[in-house]
Amino acid sequence: MIGMLNRNLIFKLTKIFITLSLIYYILLNIEISGFFEIFDSLNVIYLILAFFLILFGVFISSYKWGFLISIYDKHPSLFKLIRSYFIGMFFNSFLPSTIGGDIYRAKDISKKIGGTFGDNVLPIIFERLLGIIALVLISIISIIWSYDRYYSLNIVLFILIFTFILVSIIIIFYSGIYKRIYFLIPIKLKPKIDYYNKSLELYKKTPNILIKALFLSLLFQFIVVLYNFLISRALNLNIDFIYLMLVIPLISLFLMIPITINGIGLRETSFIFFMTKIGLSNTEAVFFSLLSFLIVTFINLLGGVIYIYSIYEK
Repeated sequence: MIGMLNRNLIFKLTKIFITLSLIYYILLNIEISGFFEIFDSLNVIYLILAFFLILFGVFISSYKWGFLISIYDKHPSLFKLIRSYFIGMFFNSFLPSTIGGDIYRAKDISKKIGGTFGDNVLPIIFERLLGIIALVLISIISIIWSYDRYYSLNIVLFILIFTFILVSIIIIFYSGIYKRIYFLIPIKLKPKIDYYNKSLELYKKTPNILIKALFLSLLFQFIVVLYNFLISRALNLNIDFIYLMLVIPLISLFLMIPITINGIGLRETSFIFFMTKIGLSNTEAVFFSLLSFLIVTFINLLGGVIYIYSIYEK
């Protein structure tokens, strides 16, 4: 138990160290005064469009979640799903881990439609997995489409790494290969693995649900790219939409790596890495990243308002 606590403490301290180091690096490489110049030239119309577009994205994600829940022959109302999704987004943004919001969603939907917590976690796991598949697919399609314009060994390498990891996970869990290493799984975890394997069989028997859900995941990730394109237009940055199709999914994949606190620092350095390749300054890349993040954070705060209202409603 003490060893586990020590590992958790070391992990948290490491995240804090990496986060602070990246922030220090960013501050050394940008001009704060440049922020004011960029801010003065903001096009508010594009920001408003971006705001409503990402709201539409939440609607799509909530619908997809309900679609994945339907394997249990349960059909919660879209209103309940959207409400729960907003609150989950709020917890994901303001808790140390992005898992917090997913746990809330699973518990909340369990109260509304019944079923065990485990049953309602599985659709969320698949929602996440399909999101990753969509990100990788969009990146692969984009690099093929724009090979002559934006070929970069680094970008291709990143895509190959994420593709390899994704394919490995799908093969291990979907094909049942993990059963061959079943003896290596700790005894305490075996009941949970067995439980989720039985639930997994439901999705194997309903591939049409997974295909439709994947289409919705692709639609959502396209919306995220379009959202960032509108942000770039609001900042009067001349960025090719195809380039954003290539790098925004990669940045989203990087942000899933839990090496900083809620992606702080990692998000901005990722924007610097990719956006400076097409001529943006460090300051422009960071401002682009922060503005994109702040609008999403504001929308996530709406989930906090909904959560407070739900407490008083009870």
